[in-house]
Amino acid sequence: MNKLDIDRPLKILARHEPMPLRKRVDGKLINSAKIIQEYSMFLFNRYSKNTMKNYKNRVTLMFKRLDTNKPILTVKIIREYLENKTITYHAAIKSFMKFVEGTFNLRFSDIDYPPVRKYEEKAIVALTEKQVEDIINKIPEEFKFFTKFVYICGLRISEPYGITIDDINWDQWKENMDKHGFITIKKTKSNKERVIPIKPSFMNEIREYVVKRDGKMIRNTFLFDFHREDYYNRKKRKLRKKRVLPDLDTYIFDCFVVRKKQDYSEIFKDASKASIGRKHTPHILRKTRATLMLRAGVPLIEVSKFLGHADIKTTMKYLAIDINDLTKSMRRFNL
Repeated sequence: MNKLDIDRPLKILARHEPMPLRKRVDGKLINSAKIIQEYSMFLFNRYSKNTMKNYKNRVTLMFKRLDTNKPILTVKIIREYLENKTITYHAAIKSFMKFVEGTFNLRFSDIDYPPVRKYEEKAIVALTEKQVEDIINKIPEEFKFFTKFVYICGLRISEPYGITIDDINWDQWKENMDKHGFITIKKTKSNKERVIPIKPSFMNEIREYVVKRDGKMIRNTFLFDFHREDYYNRKKRKLRKKRVLPDLDTYIFDCFVVRKKQDYSEIFKDASKASIGRKHTPHILRKTRATLMLRAGVPLIEVSKFLGHADIKTTMKYLAIDINDLTKSMRRFNL
């Protein structure tokens, strides 16, 4: 794309006009603030709450380069804004372009986006089993088993909240308590279910946890409740007052998970600081579980399936393998 193309406003393919981000609503031209508000509603049923917030913030930053009352978007503004930006910024602006095309009923020419800045590679950190045990000992009693469950199952911190008693396949384990049981993880990042095996001793711990809490195994109850119903009722009352009701249950569940993730992350950081002298996020449990599985001899492709990664390259980023691990493997195989 030459310099003239970059400096010109974006063109409507059919009419060769600039891209004015304004339209009449009830006889008035809407301004930047109203456009951002409408964009937020566009994101509502398409992305998680965190993604919505991130996208909205990044698009708002771009709007600071525009005239507030008569915003007109150009290729130059987009390219300059995205210069040396990471993939999240690119994704936000591309989603905004889809919103613009739909909202203003116009189709625009393609944009020659600048290259995406790659994240800097960070050294992979994994804990030892002793360190994980020390952290759990410092975790408040209410979250001890939750923490152990996240670790043993190698879960993302958002995944346990959607698991019910019925998602656990008890049949094979009950027939022979020396066999593994299975858990189906339904609320996943990619919205694709995955099944993970659970060792017999931990299946028994799950059963004991539920029976101690509820007195018996009750179908369709959540494995981890955390006063969910109280939160749901409060949230519904607030939303009804604001008349924000599209896909209410899904929205409230997402809000519940975000809130609980934030609360638990702070608890985990404090516990890790108190036990091993360094703050870690709960995601370190997933990385540690993956690393220890590989060190134990589990093939990489199977670790990837356990974690629910679509691409094995993602799994490789999780694994903290050093020269000592390589040396042990070479000794084991006499290489």
